[in-house]
Amino acid sequence: MKNKLLSKSYKIAILLLTATSGLSLTALIKNTHQNNPNTVIRLYQDGNNGGGSSSGSGGAGGNGGRAGSSTGGGNGASSVSGSSSGSGGGTSTPESPLTPKISNEFETFKKKAKKKIEETAKQVHKRITSILAEELNKLPKLDKSTKKPDEYFKNLQKRVYLTELKKYFSTEDEFTKNLSKYGFDVTFPNVIANDKQVDTAIVKFNGKTYNNIKISPDNNERDYTKVVENNNKDGVEKNGKKQDNVVTSHRFDALLNNYSQSWLGKLKDIIYKENEDLPEFGRDIYFDEYKPNNNSGSSSNTTTVDGYTVKLDQKHKDWNSYIKTKIKNRFVDFDLNQNQTFQFNTQTSNSSKPTPPNIPDLNKRPLDPTEKTDQNSVEYAEQLPRLQPILRWQYAGRAKESIQTSFNSSKEENDPMFFFINPVNTRFKYHVTALNNGTATVKIKDQVKNVERTYYTAEPTYEADPRFTFILEKLTQKIEAKFVQLYKALLLDEKINYVELNNDHLQTSLFGLVNLATRIVSDTKYLNDVLYNIAGSKYQSLSDITSDDDYASWINRVSNQAFVRLLHAISSSQLNNQNNPWTVLTGGFKSVQEIYQELARVEGTRNAIIKKADDYNMDLKYLDQLYDHLDTSILKAQTSANQIGKALNLLSWYDDFTDHVKDTSEHSALLKVLTDTSDVRNDEKKLELLQQTYEKAIKKLEENNREKKKPLIIVSSLFIVISLLFIIANTLIFLIKTKRSNNKNAKLTFIISTTISTIITISSIILLIIGLKG
Repeated sequence: MKNKLLSKSYKIAILLLTATSGLSLTALIKNTHQNNPNTVIRLYQDGNNGGGSSSGSGGAGGNGGRAGSSTGGGNGASSVSGSSSGSGGGTSTPESPLTPKISNEFETFKKKAKKKIEETAKQVHKRITSILAEELNKLPKLDKSTKKPDEYFKNLQKRVYLTELKKYFSTEDEFTKNLSKYGFDVTFPNVIANDKQVDTAIVKFNGKTYNNIKISPDNNERDYTKVVENNNKDGVEKNGKKQDNVVTSHRFDALLNNYSQSWLGKLKDIIYKENEDLPEFGRDIYFDEYKPNNNSGSSSNTTTVDGYTVKLDQKHKDWNSYIKTKIKNRFVDFDLNQNQTFQFNTQTSNSSKPTPPNIPDLNKRPLDPTEKTDQNSVEYAEQLPRLQPILRWQYAGRAKESIQTSFNSSKEENDPMFFFINPVNTRFKYHVTALNNGTATVKIKDQVKNVERTYYTAEPTYEADPRFTFILEKLTQKIEAKFVQLYKALLLDEKINYVELNNDHLQTSLFGLVNLATRIVSDTKYLNDVLYNIAGSKYQSLSDITSDDDYASWINRVSNQAFVRLLHAISSSQLNNQNNPWTVLTGGFKSVQEIYQELARVEGTRNAIIKKADDYNMDLKYLDQLYDHLDTSILKAQTSANQIGKALNLLSWYDDFTDHVKDTSEHSALLKVLTDTSDVRNDEKKLELLQQTYEKAIKKLEENNREKKKPLIIVSSLFIVISLLFIIANTLIFLIKTKRSNNKNAKLTFIISTTISTIITISSIILLIIGLKG
């Protein structure tokens, strides 16, 4: 088995020789591990039995050998091939200074984690109290009439459930001391804080599968077996292969902060989802006879609100059990997602000081990318920048009173008078819904959830130069087109539905990039120094343009200036204390690749893939080839991301980068369907999708093959042209010479040169045919 070494010195060679390196997916799928069925072959991560290593998110070599590896996320690092004795003797190679190791400050992790979790628990309880008070205050009193009878009972259900939630979280001291009792089973931070060596596992929980979950190898409090019930659907499947916990002290601090902020950010959806949690009358709750001695709903399954006594059905045992089940399922999902997206750093830093993050805390993010059923994106939208409405050039020069008279709210969304400088986060659409004495009321619409709400008022600028606003709008549109180019490369559209990425690491990476770019664009420095400056300095030259071609060239030139400045700003920033955002994004694809490795190395899914391929006449060689091409395209995307600092032409770099991202996304999307182990026999749509994807995979591989043969076609065509021209020239020279004299040497020279040229021509034609056939 060949290991891929991702040291910097090998990167160029790998790009040229990718086809000869790595273990094929077919071989991996069919590997039965007869000697030790529990052994996990970590392609691109660990050495085999203590041997060398490869790229990925880090890890240790098998059976005692430490494997060097490259940085997760694909930024490249020097790789050290470690070796050591397995169960017997042997020698070990010296450890590189950059080889990751257990932190010298590891013993402080447990205390740090305990302190941070306690602090967060207090914040959580305070926030819960605030959320419940807000939700209860929104509800009308039950003695108020409603338009529909259903509304009245819905409000009663809400009040009943929120009242019970309030009682459930009534004791702060008990809550902070025993989070698990309330459904908050904090596991992931405790694994990293307590275990010097960790195992990984596949966890199936509540209909979802989580890969690359870091667990304690020997403590059932920290291996999820206590929070995930082992049955036919759910369970923890351990890999049984330990690796060193090489998290540095400052990275552990970042992990705790991220966990805390994410917990607070998702808290409302964890404790209360109206469309999922509310008990229904006649099914879950019933009216009960009011008993005067019943102290305001103190019973474990009855609630008294506004004079009504409501009883919970016995099938739910009591209110505490009902509520805890809801919260626990969501919090375990949250904790597993945090665990799954975390990757070990595989290169230590020469500096012990962390780089300050350049993005806002996650508690103020506009939308959580990993939540698939979030109905409260409006709440996150309140954290989006409050952009100023700008009159489009057709209306820019008009006075406030004239605009007020002409404004029509019903037409504004489809044919707006205003535009907003929001070229990055195109998921959210800003539009003016009302004008009151010249002050605009602005709504923000989430185009994925199709929900909107009034958020703020703003004062537009009236009587501006139409040429200025014209250029400003064109700059915004051009920058937007460039970002949509990236979204389409990820197989999304301008609505940016993160869920469609189907991978938490990718979702979080793209979300971070969008959030960062949005902050830069809406910052006054970029607005003033770039957009307003370009529009202000260029608008007068609009009068000098005389043709459409000149105009198109001019607007492209000035918009490219603005976009390049934005690329510089993004690339100079960092995400999650790691690398530039482009590298972090391509690191998400490495996480996707690891999932396919995981599917192939686990016996159950491996056999299911083979069986499905046999049942539907699918040749596993195509999966193998797709995987090889995915590996190559990821490496190209990572290399491109890392080279942004050296790029002379950022626009060309961006186009190349998005091409690599698109190629990677397409290969990954095909593999996702073809490695899906769900039963499709009774689902016509899924079966049709499988068959269509298989055909697309074959066509994609044929396209890849043609791309690889392009240089061969070009070179062979060139040789054919040159050799034919040589034959023609040689023939003309020979004819001229034979007319003048009967020279035997000239004849011999002609025969030899013509023969050589003919051989070259025939060889080139053969190569051309091979290239064209692919």
